Amino acid sequence: MFATATHLITPIMLLQRQSNQKSSDLAETLGVSVRTVQRTIAMLDEMGSSGMPGRGGAAG
Repeated sequence: MFATATHLITPIMLLQRQSNQKSSDLAETLGVSVRTVQRTIAMLDEMGSSGMPGRGGAAG
């Protein structure tokens, strides 16, 4: 469970610091694939995460 929480919280923290990051930049920072970042952001979006900036900053 801890790994899942970290997996979800870390992208939120990174996007709150710099909301205009691309998925490819986040993937490189996190050491995961772009697809993993996209799935994580989609999961957070479905959960209604209020900490996420607008979707446009995470695209790409």
